[in-house]
Amino acid sequence: KQHQKSGNKVNKMFGIVIVSHSRVLARSLSELAAEISGKNIPIAYAGGVEGKDKSFGTDATDIMETIESVYSDEGVIIFADMGSALLSSETALDFLDPEKGEHVYISSGPIVEGVISAAIQCGIGSSLKVSAAEAEASLIQKIEYLKKDERTLAILSPLRKGPPSMSASETISGAGEKKAFKIRNINGIHARPAAKFIKAVSNSGCRVEVTNLSKGKGPVNGLSLNRLSTLEVLEGEEILVSAEGSEKSVSLFFNNIETLINDNFGENDKDDAEKSLKINSELFNGGIVSLSEGIALGKAYLLDEISLNTAREKSENTDEELEKLKTAVNRVKSEIKNSVNKGKRNLPADKMQIIETHIYLLDDPDLIEESIRRISEEKLTAASAWSLSSKDIVKRYENLTDIYMKVRSSDVKDVSSRVLNCLLDKNKDPGEIPEGSVVIAESLNPSQVLRFDPDKINGILITDSDTTSHAAILAKSLGIPALGGYEKTSLIKQDQMIGFDSSSCEVYLDPGKSIQKDLLGRKEILCKKKLELQKKGSEPAITKDGKHIMVYANISSLAEAEAAVKNGADGVGVLRTEFLFLDKNSPPTEEEQYSFFSSVFKKMEGKPVTVRTLDIGGDKKIPYMNLPVENNPFLGLRGVRIYDDYIDLIKIHIRAILRAGFENDLKIMIPMISRYDECLKSYNLINNVHKDLLEENIQHIWPVEIGIMIETPASVIMAYELAGIADFFSIGTNDLTQYLLAAERGNPDLAAYSDPYDPSVLRALRKTILAAERAGIEVSLCGEFGGDTRAIPLLIGIGIQSLSMNPFKIPEVKEAVKNVSVKDCSEKIVHVLFKSVSPLDVKKIFNI
Repeated sequence: KQHQKSGNKVNKMFGIVIVSHSRVLARSLSELAAEISGKNIPIAYAGGVEGKDKSFGTDATDIMETIESVYSDEGVIIFADMGSALLSSETALDFLDPEKGEHVYISSGPIVEGVISAAIQCGIGSSLKVSAAEAEASLIQKIEYLKKDERTLAILSPLRKGPPSMSASETISGAGEKKAFKIRNINGIHARPAAKFIKAVSNSGCRVEVTNLSKGKGPVNGLSLNRLSTLEVLEGEEILVSAEGSEKSVSLFFNNIETLINDNFGENDKDDAEKSLKINSELFNGGIVSLSEGIALGKAYLLDEISLNTAREKSENTDEELEKLKTAVNRVKSEIKNSVNKGKRNLPADKMQIIETHIYLLDDPDLIEESIRRISEEKLTAASAWSLSSKDIVKRYENLTDIYMKVRSSDVKDVSSRVLNCLLDKNKDPGEIPEGSVVIAESLNPSQVLRFDPDKINGILITDSDTTSHAAILAKSLGIPALGGYEKTSLIKQDQMIGFDSSSCEVYLDPGKSIQKDLLGRKEILCKKKLELQKKGSEPAITKDGKHIMVYANISSLAEAEAAVKNGADGVGVLRTEFLFLDKNSPPTEEEQYSFFSSVFKKMEGKPVTVRTLDIGGDKKIPYMNLPVENNPFLGLRGVRIYDDYIDLIKIHIRAILRAGFENDLKIMIPMISRYDECLKSYNLINNVHKDLLEENIQHIWPVEIGIMIETPASVIMAYELAGIADFFSIGTNDLTQYLLAAERGNPDLAAYSDPYDPSVLRALRKTILAAERAGIEVSLCGEFGGDTRAIPLLIGIGIQSLSMNPFKIPEVKEAVKNVSVKDCSEKIVHVLFKSVSPLDVKKIFNI
């Protein structure tokens, strides 16, 4: 790759590398630095995914090559803008020759001031060490200057304030038990994790308060979503949790909290990292941003602005106002629950959590109790009291320094405005929006978007540019084209013709016939592409030289089963069963499980379904099972290892699976097999359950294929022996990668190790495949690796016969399969297995 430099490398000069999510920004900064330094200094830049101008992100390989382009014995200093740019830079250092890597440093200085300062020092011949010190001190002048400006202090001072501490009456006495926890979520305790924390507090019956030990904020009421969120607890920070109650309830509460925190509050770190990247790169860029893909054309429909303002009015009838408040809150709660039930038909579970979080906002004692106090003590009307209390909480969020937490103020506005509109009798049903409209607003709240009909609304155009707002996430999930960051929404008139293309961020006011025709043409092409891809998803995935690769779906719910069928899945490669047991106070009954499994088979319309038996432990725990707290849960009691201790629960589980499999195409898969005797014991267990059902004269599937997950190094090493028992193998690359490289996949500090392209992982795959081939059994791959279209040639070359993935990935994976030949892929795999020593080597061989 070619990198822009302001001249050739100069002797006695260290190199400067700029890393930014925006390649254009990095290029401009390098040009500015070169011009200001007045010298031909060795400066280069990296940015954009795969070095592309229009693709925000960073690429470790791109950064490594950029470092090498300016490298000298004097060393190299890297300036990275934020977040994953730092992580990618550290990964790039791992790729470098170790001797070079010793002379490359990442600066903690600010990217703009730091680069300019380092460039000037480089130009005058200073050493890297001196220049690095200057770069890190480059903000001092700006800070000292702005301290003199009272206007700046007025702006900054609210950012230094944390949420108010609890009053003396709210605090827990010294008798309460206290425990400290380290938070690992990439975005800390924002609204959804806080909601789960509150649920645990509520269920415990304990009085709880929380302090941010790292920032010295708090303590705050553990039942207050807003106060918890505004503690601004970020990744890596410690909280102190204090609980007061009976010995048993406190003990159970802390066990549940530990489970929540170890499970990262149920959040996917990779997804959150991508969200953080989008926040930082797009949120405040001042331009139009795409919130949801698509092309829109239609008449403008102006939504009323979300407002928490109302006149300050008083009322002497306190009881009546309190009843009004109670009625309004309960009514909105009921509406939210109805929205959740309606949304479950269209949205996956993680998106529905966005709406469910709003129920906790309405139960927030901070908001409710303050409103009650204002009604009772200040004699305000319910509407006035609610308005003031809500605005206080919104302001508290907006004063936070962390951007991810800051944008959560929109959720408070959403739910609070709905209650206020109810109190003022101003509720307006978005369902009244005329068909074919483009909705125009300064901002949208999630509840509004959820009530939009995606078949009737052509698009959304708003001023808010936050790509991670819950409204934007829901619009994308519903497939409604949406643009944000459009600052002229206030100038648009009702029924004015509007058109836009979210891919190019073009907006047209009163477009002429030619532009309308062009937009409709683009929309038709886009729709055709989507339909063609979806249609192709139903076709078999056959390589150029005739090899049929089966493409299955990984699912956990009926909604995902529907998505699997819609996207052309050849069946279900992994039906995860854990969710049946989670978020409950007791295990599901046999009939509940049987009903669910039967529904999945019905949805899959006769296609094969592989059910993975209960895989609890590690990153997934169930409070009522009372699993021990472990220092290393991923190396502890998980998967098949817990079956002996919970044999009755497991037998009921297997009974339900076998019963539902009657006259269906069922396979059973056992997780976390490490030893030969574990495999035998599992097979005997299923066989014994079969015998019990036979004696009871209950219909069930038999015989049934029973396979195992290959996800531990031990199962790879014992693959030849295990293949003599198992009917099939399914390789779980997520866990296999973390175990082979001894790097917990949930630990962000070890993200560079979580690379399935590592030669050790690929050699483990090949050993497993050879064992399966010799035994004549099928081998599938069901980790996230299987949904990576770049990896398809590699996986086919290494001998994988079937893949299982997120349902929405199926069409593009099938297309990727059709574009390769087994012969070409197999020839390349020889070099991967015998000549590669790093993930970079592997990616170069397959041009990834």
